[in-house]
Amino acid sequence: MKSVTEAELKFIHEAQYFLERESFLIRLANTVGKPANVLQKALPQVVQKGVTKAVHKSLNAALKTSLLTLKDAKPGDWEKQLSQTNKDRLLHGGLAASSGAMGGFFGAAGLIFELPVTTTIMMRNIAAIANDFGFSKTDPNTALECLYVFSLGTRSISDDNFDSAYYSSRMAMSAALRNSAQYIAASGTKVLFDSLRKGSAPIVINFIARVATYFEIVVTEKMIAGAVPIIGSIGAASINAAFTDYFGQAAKYHFGLLALERKYGQEVIQKIYSDKKELTSTAKT
Repeated sequence: MKSVTEAELKFIHEAQYFLERESFLIRLANTVGKPANVLQKALPQVVQKGVTKAVHKSLNAALKTSLLTLKDAKPGDWEKQLSQTNKDRLLHGGLAASSGAMGGFFGAAGLIFELPVTTTIMMRNIAAIANDFGFSKTDPNTALECLYVFSLGTRSISDDNFDSAYYSSRMAMSAALRNSAQYIAASGTKVLFDSLRKGSAPIVINFIARVATYFEIVVTEKMIAGAVPIIGSIGAASINAAFTDYFGQAAKYHFGLLALERKYGQEVIQKIYSDKKELTSTAKT
């Protein structure tokens, strides 16, 4: 039986540290200076509805993007795979910063219209990272796993009970993801796109809605942090870069762990990941 290499073990440690520490949401809320729920409740109802609509529109477009841009990838050398994911993150981070600057210039309204653009850029980054680790368009699960990454921005570790938020989240989403993948496999992408447009693909729509409940909270924080007109354009560019980099790193660790599970089995990798003794605050991302 193959043994996990030192490089792979180091990656699992880094993944554990990144995915179980303070989330992007919490860190951004601390930067703004107020808790997330306080900021969200302070938004006018019409703005909240606008954010909700923009999030669902963006995630629908993101799913389509992933299905159209995923390639027939082949597994490669572990070190080369990690190196390529870092290059992909830098490229797409720069593009997202540019779109954030334009949206921030016009304040909150601009950010709502900019969100589908930024989300599409992030999804292209996530899909590229999935390909880097050997996940391809031949598996309908891949596109849904890309979409799932957007739900990873609100997780944080419990101080009292070490229970992997990451693996608990995957378990909670597993049935919806599996059913959606079966729907896509049976229907094909053309039928799927038409069904989503008509609202007649309840299984996939339900999966998107579950992801949206998490992604919307992070988007609200992002919008508030960069919503000041003119000045916001500078802040929004930086926030967008951080926003995109966060989900790029989340994608790297998510698909990296999935790749290792393919190689060694989920039970082996999850045991290493979830071992409290293995948690190290010195892991660097």
